[in-house]
Amino acid sequence: TEKLLHFLESDTKPGKESVTFLVGNAGMGKTVVMSDVLKEIEHREEWQSIVLKADMLKFENDVSSFMIDILRKLDNQPKGNRTIIIIDQIDALSQCLSSNRQPLNVIDALIEKSSEKENTKVLVSCRPYDMNYAPILRKYRTGKSIFLQPLTYNQVVDVLARLGRKVPIQESKLALFLSTPLHLELFIQYGKDDCEIVSLQSLFDSLWNK
Repeated sequence: TEKLLHFLESDTKPGKESVTFLVGNAGMGKTVVMSDVLKEIEHREEWQSIVLKADMLKFENDVSSFMIDILRKLDNQPKGNRTIIIIDQIDALSQCLSSNRQPLNVIDALIEKSSEKENTKVLVSCRPYDMNYAPILRKYRTGKSIFLQPLTYNQVVDVLARLGRKVPIQESKLALFLSTPLHLELFIQYGKDDCEIVSLQSLFDSLWNK
């Protein structure tokens, strides 16, 4: 979050320099980080935000009007103000490329056009696989990216110990499993310390049953 805010505060030239990707696998907390950044943006008087949840966008209506509305907001922003465009879950669009390329093409065009505007920054969250293999996203690999890393063993121990939960052995499969923030969150709520096998599916089953 601090790295992204530092990027948003910095002065960069319009173009690729004004685009940053937050990269991380499923469950690493990309959406949580974006949410934290958005809360900070809302406290800045001269900053405004445009937030797009890519996996929930629908383009049944005129795509051009969608683009025009956003670009018009950028053109009409007060001089000296800064606009932050946040695009979360863009990888959800690349997963359906074989059936419909339009949504990802639209977002790609939006990133390019908006990044050319003065005082505009673009933040995009994406999974590593899609960043490396989706043709439309691969061109951004040479730009600035921030990678979310798994939790360290000490971080996992700190959380479990504070909650009075049993701490797994460092080299165990459970310790590795809990290094993903989502897994740790679900385990704290629905996992049992005496269970020999813990999987994401079993935790989701417990969540569903509850």
